[in-house]
Amino acid sequence: MAEPRCGNSDFQNDAVDFDSPPPWTKDIIMYSLVGPFSSDVPVSILGIVMRDAFPLWSKHIPKDFIETVDIIDFDNETLNFQKAAIKIGFWKRSHGDNVIFDGNGGIVAHTENNRNLHYDIEEKWHVYSENEVEMNGTMDLSTVTLHEIGHILGLPHSNNSESIMYPYFINPFDKNQKYHKPTKLSDYDVKNIQKLYGIQDLQKIYGLEENKTIEFVFEHCSEDGTFSTWSEVIPLDFYQTPEINSSDIQIRFVKNEHGDGQNFTKFEPAHYTKFPDEHYEIHYNMETKWLQNNVGEKLNKTGYDFYYHTLRCIGGILGLPLNIGKDSIMYWNFKWSVDENGNYIEPKLSSNDIELVQILYGVR
Repeated sequence: MAEPRCGNSDFQNDAVDFDSPPPWTKDIIMYSLVGPFSSDVPVSILGIVMRDAFPLWSKHIPKDFIETVDIIDFDNETLNFQKAAIKIGFWKRSHGDNVIFDGNGGIVAHTENNRNLHYDIEEKWHVYSENEVEMNGTMDLSTVTLHEIGHILGLPHSNNSESIMYPYFINPFDKNQKYHKPTKLSDYDVKNIQKLYGIQDLQKIYGLEENKTIEFVFEHCSEDGTFSTWSEVIPLDFYQTPEINSSDIQIRFVKNEHGDGQNFTKFEPAHYTKFPDEHYEIHYNMETKWLQNNVGEKLNKTGYDFYYHTLRCIGGILGLPLNIGKDSIMYWNFKWSVDENGNYIEPKLSSNDIELVQILYGVR
């Protein structure tokens, strides 16, 4: 079996063109898991791999990566990924670009034009846990992903065998065949990526993980019970502040074009946005009919449930992507919470929601 390697060219090993503009000029870069997908890796786990790997690069440079999925038709459940600059999926053999996958072994992944990330679906992929014993014939998705993100950011292959950009994938197992997850880049990789993009502000708080207390402010609305739903299962506390400009999360009603590049349409009742100064905003569509159903009463379906969409936006801010699990509060399509008699019940976090957010933040 050929040694597993990346399908990107080796023609310009180590030849980083530092005089030309880097591939990415925006500070916030959106990506989507668009498929096809491998049966070896659930979509929710693939999302976790991405949220682990992107920050290992972005913490060194002034770039943020956010997962997105565009919902364009709730009734027909159709998706549109046009907002995503990077599309990620698993492909087989000839798949419409200049790299042909070769089945198990050999080329296992590549990037397309510093944008899309393609994995060979015929590999036996596995997401290893720390100290897990090696399973013969498997490819470590985390290591491969970290390498391919380097290509997305503009780095070529390197002749330095300690670099994550070495074209043949490093062995992440020790002499006892136990796995050790990549947790940092080599000094060589950090130096090169910072030559392209500059140095990250060391005072920047990346995401919300490092804060134990997060301040939020409501502007013309109130739904603070949704924050406690999340904080009950993770060691984060949310504190409401009257100071709009100093809060970590701002919440407001807006309409149409409203300054964040995500213009509202009739199909989108709410969304959240991360701004360059590191605060988040939850935006509700002012032209949507909002409802506050009462628990135990007959469901009113003539509008959108305010509690549900607030709960979901907070989940997104905490790092959870939209997904295809219908029990999840992060299910990509809007759903009502009702009992067997059609009476409204309060939306809840699924066991999968709790598991995923606790992987990110730990257990309270």
